[in-house]
Amino acid sequence: MPSFITRSFKPVRHADNTTGKQHVEGSLRSSEGIRRLMILLNVMVLQRLTGLGRSAGAVSTAILILMVAPKLWGQFEDPVFLEDDRPEAWAMKYFTSISVLSGYGPLEKREAGWIDLGMEIMDIPHLGEGYRRVGFNGVKDENLNNAPFMFRPRVSYYFHPRLAVTVSYVPPIEVWGITPNILSGALEWRVLERGAWSLGARLYGQTGSVKGPFSCSEDNVLGGEDFERNPFGCNRVAKDRVSMDYFGAEFSVARRFAGIGGLTPFFSAGWNSMHMQTDLDSSLFFEPHRRTEIATDDTYSLVGGARIPVGDRWTVGLQVYYSPLDVLRLGKEKAENDSLIHARLQFVYHLGKLGARKQREEGEKN
Repeated sequence: MPSFITRSFKPVRHADNTTGKQHVEGSLRSSEGIRRLMILLNVMVLQRLTGLGRSAGAVSTAILILMVAPKLWGQFEDPVFLEDDRPEAWAMKYFTSISVLSGYGPLEKREAGWIDLGMEIMDIPHLGEGYRRVGFNGVKDENLNNAPFMFRPRVSYYFHPRLAVTVSYVPPIEVWGITPNILSGALEWRVLERGAWSLGARLYGQTGSVKGPFSCSEDNVLGGEDFERNPFGCNRVAKDRVSMDYFGAEFSVARRFAGIGGLTPFFSAGWNSMHMQTDLDSSLFFEPHRRTEIATDDTYSLVGGARIPVGDRWTVGLQVYYSPLDVLRLGKEKAENDSLIHARLQFVYHLGKLGARKQREEGEKN
């Protein structure tokens, strides 16, 4: 028996001459007893999280859980549509925002047919306990600190010196226990150029998903009946899937300093329409648990950074991405801003025009 369970019951004698501890152990022998006990333990969790004692508030919490408990097992046929400020929706927006295909300033001016190859490295901030507590409207801690970075290749092709398309694909290769499968793209336009100043516009979008053990981690499963490590009864590692689709627009301005090696600071502002879905394939209180949650919302972003050429073939860019995200957490009366702030680094190799490279190679052979 987990020590937390045994400590939570007083050794009171029942009519059948059993102590409270023996009564609990007997109840564990039936699945219905497990359900009832785990519901009670869940009430204890809420008491710890909210600071409620054995008062009217705790009783209200217990009644609420007993009302929704029958829906926590099995599979929901209909998806749950979340309010945009619920903790679950905030978590989806947070990680979808990390994947937004932002630009590194206005499009550079190139010849038609030019190709750039890039690799982007994005920091994924480590979330504290309060930020990870998003399950069931802010009651359950989720396994959200899996990958410290995200790597994304980018390819840009110029149809015109002022117009290019950028495509990025993150293949389904498991890294840090996470398997992405994300396709994104952007249409970029160098709108205006006045001396060292330039103005750009972009339209972009993304479709794809990330799979991972977000609701039940390996550590939870290994915890078994240890309430501290496995408070919600995970008996298998989850195979959850989060879809992160969006489309948006971005406007940017930049100034090039020729006397500082071509350093080009830039600033941009963007709007994103997000459509997200979480398909949970997990366990809850030692029974199968499957459900679908859907969230949609518009978000806004501000980006500041700089890029600089390194030799004739390379450009390095660095940016800081900021997006305000509202969330109404457990025990709060009003939504608050738990924003995303993180850094992105990009390395671009200027491949040039394919036709020109072939002609140059043929000329070198002759």
